[in-house]
Amino acid sequence: MNNGMKMKFKMYNILIFAVLPVAFVLAGIGCAGALPPDEEWSRTYGESNIEEISFVRQTSDGGYIIAATTINNEMLLVKTDHKGLEQWNRSNIAGGITAHHFQQYYIPTFLQQTSDNGFIITGTSRQYVWLIKTDSKGYEQWNMTFADTGSDKVCSVAQTPDGGYLFAGIINPNEEEYSGYWLIKTGPDGNMQWNKTFAATAGDKLNYLLPAPEGGYTFAGTREPDSLLLIRIDPAGNEQWNKTIEGVFNYVRIFQYTPDGDYLIGSYGSFIKIDPTGKKIFEQTSDGIYLKSILQTSDGGYMLEGYKLLSDDCFESNYIVRTDPAGNQLWDMTYEDESNHEPDIHTNIKCVIQASDGGYIIVESVRIFRGLSNTRETYIRMTKLKKESPGPIAKFTYDPRYPGAYELATFDASLSYDADGNITNYHWDFDDGNQVDTIGTVITHPYASSGNYTVILTITDDIGNTDSINKTVTVQKLIPYREEWNMTYHGAWDDNLYAMQQTTDGGYILAGNKDLSSGWSLDENIWIVKTDSMGKEEWNRTFEENLLDTADYILQTEDGGYIIAGNRWISGRYDVLLIKTDTNGTRQWNRSFGDKFSNSVYTLRQAPNGSYIIAGAGTWGEDEDYYRWMIQTDSLGNEQWNRVWSNKLPGSAKTIQQTSDEGYILAGNLDRTETTGFDIWLMKTDLHGNEEWNRTIEGNSSDIVDVIRQTSDGGYILTGTTWPSDGDDFDILVLKTDPHGYEQWNKTFQGTGHDMARDIIQTTDEGYLVTGQTGWWDEHTYKQYNAIHKIWIIKTDTDGNFQWHTSFGDGNDRLTVMRQTSDGGLVLAGNKETEIGINKGIDFWLMKLGEKSPQSLEISNQSQVVPAQTTNVPGFEVLFSIGNLLVVSCLVLRMKRK
Repeated sequence: MNNGMKMKFKMYNILIFAVLPVAFVLAGIGCAGALPPDEEWSRTYGESNIEEISFVRQTSDGGYIIAATTINNEMLLVKTDHKGLEQWNRSNIAGGITAHHFQQYYIPTFLQQTSDNGFIITGTSRQYVWLIKTDSKGYEQWNMTFADTGSDKVCSVAQTPDGGYLFAGIINPNEEEYSGYWLIKTGPDGNMQWNKTFAATAGDKLNYLLPAPEGGYTFAGTREPDSLLLIRIDPAGNEQWNKTIEGVFNYVRIFQYTPDGDYLIGSYGSFIKIDPTGKKIFEQTSDGIYLKSILQTSDGGYMLEGYKLLSDDCFESNYIVRTDPAGNQLWDMTYEDESNHEPDIHTNIKCVIQASDGGYIIVESVRIFRGLSNTRETYIRMTKLKKESPGPIAKFTYDPRYPGAYELATFDASLSYDADGNITNYHWDFDDGNQVDTIGTVITHPYASSGNYTVILTITDDIGNTDSINKTVTVQKLIPYREEWNMTYHGAWDDNLYAMQQTTDGGYILAGNKDLSSGWSLDENIWIVKTDSMGKEEWNRTFEENLLDTADYILQTEDGGYIIAGNRWISGRYDVLLIKTDTNGTRQWNRSFGDKFSNSVYTLRQAPNGSYIIAGAGTWGEDEDYYRWMIQTDSLGNEQWNRVWSNKLPGSAKTIQQTSDEGYILAGNLDRTETTGFDIWLMKTDLHGNEEWNRTIEGNSSDIVDVIRQTSDGGYILTGTTWPSDGDDFDILVLKTDPHGYEQWNKTFQGTGHDMARDIIQTTDEGYLVTGQTGWWDEHTYKQYNAIHKIWIIKTDTDGNFQWHTSFGDGNDRLTVMRQTSDGGLVLAGNKETEIGINKGIDFWLMKLGEKSPQSLEISNQSQVVPAQTTNVPGFEVLFSIGNLLVVSCLVLRMKRK
């Protein structure tokens, strides 16, 4: 299927702001109304002899430890309490090493507090990698040195469960040539127990290393020409995985953990967030900021520190920007150098730390040059900013999730709040030329055309503070279906629905099994339920003849009764089972078919002459050869003929439909090998099941077909699931053939996680409607996580091009079958898992969806800006919140063509 197009629909819950917007713009966005927090205190340390600040950590007592080097190339430790008051300082920490190795530069590169409240400090001299252990007062307890190549860098240290230390570093971290990494394991006294060196691939440059919370390490670096390289190793130094992420990463400057357990990795002008497995969560650019450090704050926002770009070749030093979780700027600070008078004063921020009370600690070096006396003073300055005062917080939801053109969408700002005041104005920018100001929280707005619109809500409180939030609203060409009613039916502990059909009286017949026990026994009976047109149960029947009977298909027959097809377990094999009932569900007869086959029923049809066609697959004989089969019976279930197509490769006939020439089209799969996955298999037969032709459609993925339908042009439309060859998530596949089974086009649709197709129909406009599910699956049990999967409906045009989609369900719905109803709507059936009440377990589930016609609306000139406080603008209707408003979780739709 080389001519296919893959369309991705990434859906995210945007009530929980887990990711930043695609364009992370930090300047000029016009919505930052807050001022930086006030300064609480400021302290200086170092007595004018500081050369460079190397490391700052918050300690277990709430204070801070600073490691620096002096102008005499000595190492200095300064310990403060939580208010920045100095408790002690220690200089010449490396004196024990210096006594043996003269004229060395001892630059600390990593500092960590140990379990005994002391400190472990590592660094690199000209010829040695060194390790120093101090007590809680900074007095040296022991030190060790390890010879290196002269170009190593210590990146991190982790204390091991035995009280020893595992520290790691990079070989040639700043060089263009070949690099690698190393590990050294010591005992509690610093004596080396083992060491390992690992070579990197030519062209790779490893810059940073972090210990993983669950053990092991993650290295970050770059791979030529401009990709990010990640390598994960276990505590013994064995590589677990390595990944590359393409982007503009010529050097890794930032590599750190976030409070939510992920990683932030930054380059000069961009940064990404990845999860612990190396999967990218987002990638952003920092517009106009030359990044030095990133801090994720306790509220999920970010503090970015670096240089602010003033022109193409000029940076303004020490610029700090605070954003909310959505990337909206809250406030910024600029630390300007005073270099145009005597004395010259230059500052350089080393880091920003969030204090335990929610405030911020800014640590910087300050250098004062006095030209008249030709002297220089350098010291450490620590500044505490107060916790930010709560300002207004803008939030809104909208409904429906995916509005159609000319449909009124409701925007609700009821979740916005101001902790210390009142919101006095809501300003809406709908990104179509219309803006409106109101004091109410709810407003409706239609869009005249399809597309993606960035809706911006800006709120203002009673003292003039503002906050903004934006969300992308995808307006579709047509208005999707809307839910009319939703019903469940409880039979026993677990009830599994497998088949459904609308009946001639407008009601519905459902069939499946009910599990008679809550354990692992196989006590199941066939269960059918009849409802009226509103889904209200009229009667149900249980067939208890065999505890291992299953119902896979049900149809209403020409006499108004019902025919059920399934399987019966007999003597170690599955036989085909047919059960015929009257209009009230009372059994009239049943038949079973089987010999040495073990069968699975996949489909059932009634022919115009009253006979029944059953098709499926199974295994045959001692060698369990795979085969596909079809059986025709008369109206009483007596077999008239059967056809068997054998193949040494696993395969199945999963779907069958009678064609316009009274023959049959079968579709299924062939498993070529265990490594190449499944291909699609088609077979066309005449009225008596004699083969006319068969086709195998090979793709680049593993393609599994679930449904085939004949189209108005005599060809066929198939839907199913495709599994990309790169092993990514399952996607929904739609494939069109001509009347002879030759592929004309295919399309792939990707939602969130694994996507599974269930059915497809051709609509009156010659397009197609596909139903399925989108969500995550447990990789061990292949059972969908009920908490997050959704029913998914996709509408395409006649060539399979996307028109709209929508989703339904509360995460506990599992779709089995879709049918178009006599009124033009849809009915979905499957199972719903219930966790509360006396009916805890899995129930039959039925949902009716109705069409919604576009509303006739006159839209004003979309480029016209609406004056403030005007509510009677054409195309708008302003509603005021009365209370008890329904807050709807909204999904953002991204569509990406490949």
